[in-house]
Amino acid sequence: ALTPDGAAMASLGAHPRLARMLLVAAGAGAAELGAVLAALCGAGRDVIPKGRGTGLGACLGLRVLALAGAGPGAALLDGRAARVVLDDAAVLYGQLRRAMGVLERQRQAGAEEEEDEGGYGGADTSDEEDDAEDSEQEAADASAVLTAYGRGPAARARLAAAAAAQASGGGSGADPTSPSSSSATSALVGALVAAAYPDRVAVRRGRGNRGRDAAFDLGGWADGGGGAPPAASSSASARLPDPLDALQAAPLLAVAALASSAPGRSPIILAAAGLDPGHPAVRGVPGLVTEEC
Repeated sequence: ALTPDGAAMASLGAHPRLARMLLVAAGAGAAELGAVLAALCGAGRDVIPKGRGTGLGACLGLRVLALAGAGPGAALLDGRAARVVLDDAAVLYGQLRRAMGVLERQRQAGAEEEEDEGGYGGADTSDEEDDAEDSEQEAADASAVLTAYGRGPAARARLAAAAAAQASGGGSGADPTSPSSSSATSALVGALVAAAYPDRVAVRRGRGNRGRDAAFDLGGWADGGGGAPPAASSSASARLPDPLDALQAAPLLAVAALASSAPGRSPIILAAAGLDPGHPAVRGVPGLVTEEC
């Protein structure tokens, strides 16, 4: 039988990786950010197709900001691709609201069953009444899917602004266009990408500087403890093709998309985010972090 989390993931109708991202985002109070990131990861085209040489490179966090008209990528945004991503994100957000309702009701039902088993008994609700309540709740859930953000320019702008505020670490009420929010994205972006792609954690080789083509070891990492730097747990490698990529100096990346390169060369990283292994959302992903004494 599915666990409550598994049932909620199945109800989303999204790829399991993205469903996991969405549930972790909801648990972190960043459902809008999770929906936008999932839509970006599932999109067929980049919302900033001409980002090479601009410092935007493969950075997903800067793309979230750009969708809200913030940060250095706003001027390079592909309007058509952005509209598709935000429309998809609105649907995912509505589905996530429904899934979280399902999850909460399952948890409540489990708690009530435990109470009944330890209680003194009493009148049971009939199957007909239970079915009627379930039908009413399903209708309400379906309505939530349609009314969460909707479609159109205004709805897309509200969703993008909420996601950008969460990406910048300021919460849904923050202003994503302020200099403090636009300068960098929070560790939550990397944590959500890692939740979906725990097998694509990449450790930078060497010091890594912007202006150089940095290489990363893929497959995971091990925390040596005592302040020791992270060490790669596999020998597979990948690289950021843009020497000016804002992620070149990051010690750890959560990689969402890779592409093959020229024969004999490492794959290139198309979409990623910087990763802070100490973030609570990262620590909550089973099997992502290992500790070696």
